[in-house]
Amino acid sequence: MLERWFKKDKLKSTDPAVRLRGVAQLDPASDAEKLTTIARLDPADQVRLAALDLIQSKSDLHSLLADSVTADLAASKLAAHLKLPEDAPYLQTPEVLKAYLKIADANDTQTAAQYLEDPEQVVQLVIQARGQAKDHLFKHPILQSESGLQTLERLSRGRDKKSNRHARVLIDAIKKARQHHDDATGRLTQIDERLDRAINDIAQQTASSSDKARIDHLQNKRTACLAELLKQRDLLATLLQSHDFKPIPEAPVVPEFTVSSQNGDPALIALEQSLDSMPASQLLERWADIDSENREADNPTNRQQYLRLAEIMAQVAAAHEKIQTWLEQSQPASSNPDQPHERQTWQAWLRTCQDAKRGIHWPSSVQSPETLAQIDQEIIRAQAHLEAINSRQQSLHQAAKKSIEDALSATHEALEAGHYQQSVAAIKRARAAVAEHASQADANYERELSTLSARLAELKDWQKYATLPKRGELLTELRSIATDPVDPASQADRLRKLRQQWQDLGAPASTDERSLQNQFDDLAEQAFAPCKAYYAEQEAHRAENLSAREALCEQLALYLDNADWHNTDYRAAEKIMRTAREEWRRFHPCDRKALKPVEQRFESLQKSLYDNIKGEWDRNVAKKQAIVAQAKALLTLQDGADMADQAKQLQQEWRAIGPTPRTLDQRLWQSFRGACDDIFKQRKDTHLAAVAETDRKVQEIEAAIDTFAAAAKEDLSQRRYDELNLHIEALMDGTRVPKQTFERLSTTRRNYGDALRVQGAQQADAELKQLLTWDRQLSLRQIDSDDPVHAYFKDRTGELADRDTLLKLVLEAEIVADISSPSADQSERMALQIRLMNQGQRNTGQHDPNDLLKQWCALPKQEVEDLQDRFAAAIVKMAGSTR
Repeated sequence: MLERWFKKDKLKSTDPAVRLRGVAQLDPASDAEKLTTIARLDPADQVRLAALDLIQSKSDLHSLLADSVTADLAASKLAAHLKLPEDAPYLQTPEVLKAYLKIADANDTQTAAQYLEDPEQVVQLVIQARGQAKDHLFKHPILQSESGLQTLERLSRGRDKKSNRHARVLIDAIKKARQHHDDATGRLTQIDERLDRAINDIAQQTASSSDKARIDHLQNKRTACLAELLKQRDLLATLLQSHDFKPIPEAPVVPEFTVSSQNGDPALIALEQSLDSMPASQLLERWADIDSENREADNPTNRQQYLRLAEIMAQVAAAHEKIQTWLEQSQPASSNPDQPHERQTWQAWLRTCQDAKRGIHWPSSVQSPETLAQIDQEIIRAQAHLEAINSRQQSLHQAAKKSIEDALSATHEALEAGHYQQSVAAIKRARAAVAEHASQADANYERELSTLSARLAELKDWQKYATLPKRGELLTELRSIATDPVDPASQADRLRKLRQQWQDLGAPASTDERSLQNQFDDLAEQAFAPCKAYYAEQEAHRAENLSAREALCEQLALYLDNADWHNTDYRAAEKIMRTAREEWRRFHPCDRKALKPVEQRFESLQKSLYDNIKGEWDRNVAKKQAIVAQAKALLTLQDGADMADQAKQLQQEWRAIGPTPRTLDQRLWQSFRGACDDIFKQRKDTHLAAVAETDRKVQEIEAAIDTFAAAAKEDLSQRRYDELNLHIEALMDGTRVPKQTFERLSTTRRNYGDALRVQGAQQADAELKQLLTWDRQLSLRQIDSDDPVHAYFKDRTGELADRDTLLKLVLEAEIVADISSPSADQSERMALQIRLMNQGQRNTGQHDPNDLLKQWCALPKQEVEDLQDRFAAAIVKMAGSTR
């Protein structure tokens, strides 16, 4: 009674929903062990998965991979929390690797690949990778081995053409390189053996020139063969990361032979050097000429060389003769393995080739003829044919055995079931099978057939007594439906069933049964009489339908004959094709036998009509596919307006295209519409982005104008003006600036320029006044003349300028400034003015006040305050007029 007052453990509840709420209350950190136990053992899958979802420990997640319920979720969670390289061992589990690849990008895939050791896992990565990631994975150490490449070729077959082609190319290259390497190794061994023999053939330390030439020739060949061997090893080293090469044998040591002064026969020397490069037939012809000349040679050197070559050429002649004998044998052609005597023919040819190979002893120092390889190929070909013949004979034997045993088994089953007619048919098949395969048949089959025949005779006797009562019952039932018929369809059905039951009783085997058979046939004819009229009506109806279908064919043929497929209405043609099929189905049923040629003609006409329509479909589909491609290509344009205009043009072209198959047309329309939607969306996005960019640029320009306006009050300088102006011009480049912003910029520029000019004028006035002040101070010696304060005064040295010189400058300044001079100086002014005019200085604007000021400041002067006052007034006016 008090239990309801205590808190129950939800995890121990029998209700999965309660346990599910209990799991949700667990803490992943402190309750990790409990969560793992629930995920492994709870009876409800949803509870287990909820607990697994809270597990954070990678080792606990890994332990749940073996359970089919938790494997997928555990693998996904584990893959999502993997950190490489410390968690690399988890990737060795196929489920984790599969889950990891679902969420990994190309870089993660390449990183994971370097921690995999199973070739099949690496291959799965390669097959799933694309582009540069695939090319990078091709360099994986596992794929630098032949076994890894074979795994890649096997698993990528039919799944990844690039990977499969990569594997096949490298495997072929490895095979060829290894074959060339083995060939070079074999040739090197043969050369070393010949070199040893050549060294041993020299009995003394004195060698003939031919012996020395022979050894030199073999050494050169060894050098070339060794170079080829090392080349193939280098190639294999680039193709395979690990390789195992046997050490290259040391070259035979050639003693320091002393070449005798006695020279050998040049013909013998030339022949010996040609042994490994000249065909056998040519060697034998040349030897025939040399043999007659050297057979009785007295020279010991020539004699020794002659005997050595004679032994070799004797072996060549004997082997060459056997090769010619073999070539004269007639080779069997490839034929049907079922042909008689085929096995004996190929067995005889195989023995001939093997005997020829055993009887040919070709010297190793002489070039091997291609016929030896041809004999090996013929041995392989003969063995392959014999294997095919054996396989075919075994297959025929098995097929014959199965055919006989199946027929005997069917006979047994029919006899066991007491089905007499089936037993008769089955035993006939069994006898036919035994007769057909008499050569493969076993004597036991004949004995079994005899036993089955005896059992069939017993079944026949038993059936005779068993079927008579049944036949009487069927006759009574048949007489009933003959005297009291029902509707034609039901009557025919009842009659058909009675006939089937009668036939199941087997063929009549006695006089009584044949009498009953005659009665049955008469009653069946009487019972079928009401059905004849019905079937006659059905026949007439079928004939009418057939005539209608023939007329339909005529109409189709007439349409096809008169159709101009270059200018036809294909939509109308489609409708005719569909309507014709509907009409054909409406005129049903028809007589099967009579319908067959009509049906063939109708299908032929429909096919002709369809082919013409399909040709138009294909052309229209091609046009729409081209439009879809053009629409997708428009997405790469930069001009959104041009893109949209072209898209609208494509839409008009689309509407002008003729009919296409509905399903394919829908797919193409979806693709085209999607491309157009993307185009107009991109146009809108581009426009909005352009508007936003323009607004942003205008804001930047407005801010720059604010800075420009503030600088006019705080930072007046031509350099600052140029900087601000260039900055604004750069912002305005390519930007549609509002009119008010242009006007504000113009006003700001004008205000800054005005302020800059005012500042310049003020500075110029101040500088001018300062120069005039310094001039007075220097004249009054208020400042030291040895330390001039301005560059204009640096040449102010020597004697004081006379008054006339100073007066001329004053008068020129007054002339330029258009200031009247005192009456006492009028004549001097006039003379100066004429002189200036004669010098071409008619326009007073041509005078630079700085030039006069520079001349004035350079002249030392004293007690000329009146002239200084006049010059200052004139020069100040000149400076003001030039601004």
